[in-house]
Amino acid sequence: MFEKTGVASREMVMEKFPSIERINKGPVAVVECYQKIPCNPCQTACPVGAIRIGDDINNIPQRDESRCTGCGICVSRCPGLAIMIVDGSTPRTPSSSASPMSSCPCRRPGRPSSAWTGPDSLSAKPGSSRS
Repeated sequence: MFEKTGVASREMVMEKFPSIERINKGPVAVVECYQKIPCNPCQTACPVGAIRIGDDINNIPQRDESRCTGCGICVSRCPGLAIMIVDGSTPRTPSSSASPMSSCPCRRPGRPSSAWTGPDSLSAKPGSSRS
């Protein structure tokens, strides 16, 4: 089904997530790569060697959840936006996550994503206009 639609099944997604026990210990990366493609920025970016691709750059990345610190460097380096950080250790919510889009400067509270009009819009306050 994935080959036809490009949409991962629930089973495929769940295989990529660490155990709930690991999620509840603190931040950890979820690497949602499903296809063999030549890509390895996550492996080279990981300061603790928690993401491994191996000798063949086409291999699907494997995360060692016992080594992952949840630092998030891999999130910013993934060109496919396929990595997020999950954290179930925070008491304010059942679980928290961070993805490439959650750090987008245009996604500030009270500011719709359509407010992004380029770099100059970052310094404009919501509701104000820049001439």
